[in-house]
Amino acid sequence: METINKTTKQSNKTIFKDILLAYIFFCATILFANYLMMSPATHGIGEIVYYMAVSIFGVLFPYHLIKKRNIVLPLFQKKFSVKFVLFSLFMLGFSIFCAVGSGGLDEVVKHSSSFTYLFQLIPILFVTMLSYTLLYFGFILHGLREYYKTGWKSFVIPITLASLSFGLYHFVAIDSLHGLNIMIEEVIITTIIGLFLATYTLLTRSISMTFIFICLINWFVLMPEAEFHTGGSLESFKGLVIFLFVLGIYKIYTRVTHS
Repeated sequence: METINKTTKQSNKTIFKDILLAYIFFCATILFANYLMMSPATHGIGEIVYYMAVSIFGVLFPYHLIKKRNIVLPLFQKKFSVKFVLFSLFMLGFSIFCAVGSGGLDEVVKHSSSFTYLFQLIPILFVTMLSYTLLYFGFILHGLREYYKTGWKSFVIPITLASLSFGLYHFVAIDSLHGLNIMIEEVIITTIIGLFLATYTLLTRSISMTFIFICLINWFVLMPEAEFHTGGSLESFKGLVIFLFVLGIYKIYTRVTHS
């Protein structure tokens, strides 16, 4: 019995180390990519590094750790319960609130007749939002649930730390120099958004819906940003192509190593 308890404690400590490792790797590589993107001479290289970092440390590495740890991620809500519908409607309302506050809703109405303008953001957002979902609201949130197994700690601490890590990440994710007050404001806002998303994920047990809402919020918020509408329609698929390339290499590697 004592041996089992020691093994469990060691396993829990390792989960915490894995979470910290995944978070540091992700933030460090994104910080490096954004540093490269600040200079026009290295902007293109920075974009490639960014999408490589998002694909490897935001998607594949958390996915690998989730499988390694046998962490169960509730992908879909099996039954459309009243609780699920109510919380989903609340998140939809929260997404619209973010859209109004950022000016994204006005931008959507203004360009409602332009399919290209409205949907050019989707392939750009897809890989990054997938990384946010898997890393913060998948591995970190549910990994901490494994660490704090029962009681109020298993709910409050995972939500708090997942949302804080999501918010603090945006301090290094800003790809241009801003005043400290603007950067702090960005961290506070994204921490609050993370708080809502993490709570929604645990209450509804549907991480696929979390992915949809995080895409919707960022679609609205980033809609007014001109930099996401300057390239051609094929340019917007750059990140998706890099992600599929990295995913293909990962699949080949896993087949070779397991054969």
